[in-house]
Amino acid sequence: MPASPPVAAILFGLAAAFGTALPGTAGTLVRDTLPAAAHPESRDRDYALYLPDGLPADGSAALVTVLHGCKQTQDDMLEQTGFRALADVEGFAVLYPFITSYDGRRSENCWGFWIDHHRHEGAGEPADLRRLIAAAETRAGTDPARRYVAGLSSGAAMSVVMAVAWSEDIAAAGAVAGLGYAEDAWAVRTLPGCSWPVWTDTPEEMVEEMRAEQDAPGEDRLVPLMVMHSLNDCRVPVQNGQALAASWIRRYDALPDPVSQSDCSDDAIPCLQSRFEDAQGREVLETVFFEGPDISGTHYWPGDGTGDYARPEGPPAAQLLWAFFRDKRLDPAP
Repeated sequence: MPASPPVAAILFGLAAAFGTALPGTAGTLVRDTLPAAAHPESRDRDYALYLPDGLPADGSAALVTVLHGCKQTQDDMLEQTGFRALADVEGFAVLYPFITSYDGRRSENCWGFWIDHHRHEGAGEPADLRRLIAAAETRAGTDPARRYVAGLSSGAAMSVVMAVAWSEDIAAAGAVAGLGYAEDAWAVRTLPGCSWPVWTDTPEEMVEEMRAEQDAPGEDRLVPLMVMHSLNDCRVPVQNGQALAASWIRRYDALPDPVSQSDCSDDAIPCLQSRFEDAQGREVLETVFFEGPDISGTHYWPGDGTGDYARPEGPPAAQLLWAFFRDKRLDPAP
């Protein structure tokens, strides 16, 4: 597999980027476009980068990349998740990529996690996202050992792709209402109603695909993952989140039983958070399974803002993800 792109190869006129102060925040929002590169299926990618005031100048700050879901944009994640407010308090930068344009048949603005050339290192959307992360890292002066990525729905599935395909470069990842690696579009309900069947890969099939992708030295390093999913999700049924969690346990030899569990219930919505480690005590996985407020409207980003795919009810997704991320570092593979 190709090596990580050198920073010098991905700089793209950051001097032309401009920052805009955001009302009610303590930071600046930079908007720009990353031009397409030479790798297969590369495209121009718009993005927003949030830089809180007082971002540490010593290179110690983290960079959190937040990926939107289908029928969303980077602005939905900017406005409807809690990462910007957390960044003001905790002192990290937030990158909000936009898919901008795409190939193939798919719903509006979906990341192509089920398309072969969009789920491997060195091509398509994962390679463009890696270049975006490198460019944002250069602009913000963040710590290369503290790269985190999370997303909603198709953005969650693409976060999983990044954790597998770029395992040597990502410190930790999070999936909200997401799917396992190399999962097919048949695992998602694309038609109205909750009675339509879905077909999901088994955890063993996911592990086989992960091993095939991570075929070079150092690529099998553990990327700790948080899986957050509603038990009542109609669009991406919860068996997707359960299979994703099980694949991580199998792939990274975690103990089958959680080492700890806690009640994360909020707003009368039952919620259980579980932590899984391997025999060496390394954290492999955290799961947050909760009961959405109803069947038809439970495919959303919980606990932060309000929108078509965001609701304030439920566990505070951004807070839980940041708590999971902040102490993880990109250590060398064993």
